[in-house]
Amino acid sequence: MRDLIKDSILYTSRAERKQFLDLTEHLLDVMTDFCLFTLKIFSEKKLKPLDTRQIDDIISFDLQFRLQQIQNPEFLDIIRSRARSKYNPKK
Repeated sequence: MRDLIKDSILYTSRAERKQFLDLTEHLLDVMTDFCLFTLKIFSEKKLKPLDTRQIDDIISFDLQFRLQQIQNPEFLDIIRSRARSKYNPKK
């Protein structure tokens, strides 16, 4: 599947490649926002600034949590259902 997606991106139009890159950038922004949210919560509970090691550990923790969340079958079902519905809306 990964190769199919990779190959199909290579043969898309310039506009489609730009949209793919824009969506990837949006994903990075969302993941960064999740990390910032988690850092804020941890720093508020600690009541003092986090050091670099703590920041890196918290970011790693948050990213691992998001990966687990994405792999949750219920989460995948929601995404499948939404994508299917938007791709093939009822007429």
